[in-house]
Amino acid sequence: MSRENPPFFNRLLRLAQAGSREAFGEIYELWAERIFRFCLKRTGDRELAADLTSEIFLKIWQKLPQFKGDHASFDFWAYQIARNTQNDYFRKKQMASIPLDDLPEMAAEIKNPFEAADIIFDRRLEEALSSLSDEFRRAIELRYIKDLTFGQVAKSMRKKEGTVRVILSRALRALREKLK
Repeated sequence: MSRENPPFFNRLLRLAQAGSREAFGEIYELWAERIFRFCLKRTGDRELAADLTSEIFLKIWQKLPQFKGDHASFDFWAYQIARNTQNDYFRKKQMASIPLDDLPEMAAEIKNPFEAADIIFDRRLEEALSSLSDEFRRAIELRYIKDLTFGQVAKSMRKKEGTVRVILSRALRALREKLK
C-alpha cells in the first residue's frame, strides 16, 4: 500500500493520531525518503538532512493529534513542518542570505559559479515564497513544485479549477513582485 491510496493512508493517519506507533512507523516508511530528499536539496549535507528528517518526524508525531486533514492535506502539512524546521535550523545558525555582491567570492569557494548562483536564487525564492499567504504558497507548491495538474490542485485545495487558476495567477504576480 502507499500514500497514494487515500483510504489506506487515511486509516493510517487516524490510527497514528490515536497513538499507534506502528501506524506512524508506516507513515514514516512512506514519507521518510521524500522528506530526506527535500532536506538534502536545501542543505546539501546528507548527515544534516538525516538529522533534520528525524527532527521533522518527531514534530509530525507531536502535532499529529491536532492535524484535522486527510491524505490530500497531509502532503502540504508535512512539507510545511519540514520547511519551518529547516528555516528554524538556518535561523539558529544565523545563515543569512548571501548578497549578490558576494557571488564571485562564493563561486571561488564552491568552485562552480552556477551552483553559487543557484544557491542564492534558491534562498531568495524561499524567502519570497515564505512571505506569501498560505493559500498562494500552497497553490504554487502544488502546481509547480509537485507538478500537479490544475484539476489536482483544485481537488487538493477543495476549490474550483477556475478559482485555482485565478489564485495561481495572483500568486505568481505577487511572487514576481517579491523577487524584483
